[in-house]
Amino acid sequence: MPPYWTHGVESLGTSASGSVLSPSDEEIRFAGVKWKPLPFKAASSKTIKERVVLAVLYFKWIVRRLGFGAPSLVQELVETRYYLLLPRLAGHLRLDLGWGCLKEPEVKKLLQLGYKVGDEDARYEGVEIQRTSPFQLMRSLAKEFGYKPLKAVSTPAPGGRNCLMWTLISGEEATEAIGIVADIKREDEGEYVIPTSTVFGLTKEEIGQLAAQGLKVEDNDRGQEGVEIQGASPFKVMRILCSKFGWTTDGEVVSSEAPGGRTAAMWTLTRAVK
Repeated sequence: MPPYWTHGVESLGTSASGSVLSPSDEEIRFAGVKWKPLPFKAASSKTIKERVVLAVLYFKWIVRRLGFGAPSLVQELVETRYYLLLPRLAGHLRLDLGWGCLKEPEVKKLLQLGYKVGDEDARYEGVEIQRTSPFQLMRSLAKEFGYKPLKAVSTPAPGGRNCLMWTLISGEEATEAIGIVADIKREDEGEYVIPTSTVFGLTKEEIGQLAAQGLKVEDNDRGQEGVEIQGASPFKVMRILCSKFGWTTDGEVVSSEAPGGRTAAMWTLTRAVK
């Protein structure tokens, strides 16, 4: 059969048949690529770490040849193939910064302060900061460079997520910020529960101060910034932070849908840098 032809066979009794299918030029090229051995023959004899390094190098080489940006390609793969897992990954925070607001000396200062600053795709503006919340970063930017955050803007993001963006300005009173996030669940008509509140941006000393107020403070994931307060609503936590430690809030909340029929809510607390 020549390429691109379709055919059907109907047998009216016991029989045997055979056919020769001629592949198209595209099929021949695809087969040549699919069955081509990897460029490192002895990979099976190497350690796991060495094989991972080889696989990463090979992946980057392929991506460059195809003309894609590695981060955007990985992002697309995650969003199209693993979107059902994204709620489980929501706690792994990643922060993107634009070079328009941060100059090179400021980035160097963040590195000196211990932030993990990277630039995964130098073709596009912006740097990435891993394993920290925007609030912890905004506190550092306020103390070191006099920035003040404006109100957060929330927009839908692929994979059932929300993207939060803050604009930071200079030339006014330097202001630091912390954030409180909680899931609100409806139990019955007019009955809602908020079993846990997560607070981002606190220092170790401030975490100790909250614990001294009788709050049950935990840190269930030490690889990510933020602590959980069990058995206290965000409002109780905000009353303590505002009345005893000088924080204030405009009361505005940023909300979005959360898994399990819940609503995720975030409050921002601010304080002039001392």
